[in-house]
Parts: sequence; structure tokens; C-alpha cells
Amino acid sequence: MANSSSDIGSQKAALRKMLLDKRDSISYNLMEIASKQIHKNLMQIPQFRLCTKVAFYYPTGSEVFTQGAIQEAISKGLAVYLPKVVGNNLEFRRIDGFTSLEQGSFDILEPKDSCLSVEPSDIEVMIIPAVGASEDCFRLGYGHGFYDKFLAKKGCCDTDSVIDADTDTIIDTDTIPSPIKIAICFQKQIVKSIPNDVHDSRMDFVVTEDRIYRSV
Repeated sequence: MANSSSDIGSQKAALRKMLLDKRDSISYNLMEIASKQIHKNLMQIPQFRLCTKVAFYYPTGSEVFTQGAIQEAISKGLAVYLPKVVGNNLEFRRIDGFTSLEQGSFDILEPKDSCLSVEPSDIEVMIIPAVGASEDCFRLGYGHGFYDKFLAKKGCCDTDSVIDADTDTIIDTDTIPSPIKIAICFQKQIVKSIPNDVHDSRMDFVVTEDRIYRSV
């Protein structure tokens, strides 16, 4: 018999608590080292390395640090977007730098109201926080469903992008999904499986300091 939504929710809640406890036990120094390695591993993914419009998140607590990656992307002239909670939904807004941010929902830095919002189809790559992830690229979030609702909007497709292996360039921009979904977390947060249902969006990649996992 298939698990009911309430069963899946209970399993996720128990797993979430366990993984958050594990993540919170990582020292600041190790988090900093691992976060830098995760950024290096992201650069091995052509879709990330070659994109011009990328969405990040601003870290809180023991999440993977993204400040260095955000600053590098802005310095390179990329269009950079960060999430903002508006009501029960998530919006992504373009920022020009960290001065574009203010304290928002859940005490997380978010783009100011003056920052322009964008649709999923405007974003090429999304870097998504994860409490945990499975090797087959299912992500465990915080249970609010913000990212799943955003990714369910029109414009988020599953078509594979085309990379020319010889020139390391995107050769068919019409087939690029909008967006490529990359969850990042520490290796400690990888588990064999994540309980999931039809509302859960599968990631294209999961990146840790040790490995890059690709959905199959």
C-alpha cells in the first residue's frame, strides 16, 4: 500500500529533525571550508558555469554559505536573483549587491521591495538550499513548500540542455530548462532516499563538498 500524505509528512519531519541536528553539529570552520569546495564543484557543472542568469539564496544558520558565490557572480556581470517570501509564496528578485538586501521573513536577508521580481522562465539556474538530499536528487526542505510551489509555475520544464563537449558551450538554447535546479548541502546531509510525493520537485543536480549527484 502506498504511503499516505500524512505518513510521508511524518517521515519527512523525523528525517528533517535528524538532518538538521547533524548539520548544526558542523563547526563554523568546517562549514566555511566545505562551502568553498561546494562552490568549486558547482563550477564543474556546465549549465552553472555558462549561465548568465542565476538564482541563489542567502544562507541562515548552518546552511551552506553562498555569499562568495553570489559576489563572484555579480562581479562577473551575471543577473543574480534572491528569494523573497511574499504572503505564502516565494518570489525571486534581482539584486545588484548585498546593499539590495534587508531583513525579511524568518529573519533571513531578502531583496528589498524595490528590487524587480522575475518569473521562473527568466532564470537559467537555481541554487536551492536543502536540509537533506538523496543520491537520486530528491531534496528535503524545511516543510514550507515555497520552492516546490515556485517551481510548479509555468516555465519550469524538464528538458535536458545541450552542451557541446568539445567547446564546452551551450549549443541549443531552445532546449535549456528554465531553470536548472541545483540543491546544495553538506555530504552529511545525503541519505539513501527521501520520502516524496507528486508535489515534490526533483533536482537536476545535488552538489556537496565531496560529490556531484545527477538525476537519471
